[in-house]
Amino acid sequence: MEGAEVYVEAYHRNVFERLYLGTVGQPRPLTRHRLERFRSDQHIVFRVKIVEPSSGRLVAFAKDIRAGEDAEARRRSLLAVTVAPLDGLVYKVDFPEGEAPLLTLNERLDGVTAGGVKGFAHNPLFVALVFPSVIREVLFRFLVVDELSDEDSYEDGPEAKWLRFAKAANPDPLPAVEEKEARLDWIGRTVGQVGEQLRVIERFASALSEET
Repeated sequence: MEGAEVYVEAYHRNVFERLYLGTVGQPRPLTRHRLERFRSDQHIVFRVKIVEPSSGRLVAFAKDIRAGEDAEARRRSLLAVTVAPLDGLVYKVDFPEGEAPLLTLNERLDGVTAGGVKGFAHNPLFVALVFPSVIREVLFRFLVVDELSDEDSYEDGPEAKWLRFAKAANPDPLPAVEEKEARLDWIGRTVGQVGEQLRVIERFASALSEET
């Protein structure tokens, strides 16, 4: 993975310009660059590709990135978070129609960590144990219950954002709608890939060692 090459592509309709930004292990910072192929009045968006050079395999992919858009804000937009009374539950996930999935945290956790319940959401134990389960639940809803397909990733809306997020984490082809078991396996691998990216094992081990 360290040797995988990083490319950023600016595009508008059928016009695009590709920039090479080095490798994952040795990125090549780009502070200024003039996009010569575009007019100032065009709505330019960007996509990022991580490519294995020996095979040409696409390792990771993100699209529809706009200039000046905060990456952390994009991640948050996948999942709305709120606080409410929950009878005996740490969290629950709801799916408001037309909106991002809603993660509700039990308000009784508000005083557990520094920063209140929002700080709890970034706690290593929460990230390691709860967040992967939330991802699995959301993907199960969209891919197994709602039966999204590859074509839906080109649409707007929360379902399409989650599908693009999942496919960026897991480059394996998404199984067909009727292949339920294969989809469940695909979801499991996707959650595992996200866990690796978030270093949940290291976070969990570090949190446990601090408590002993």
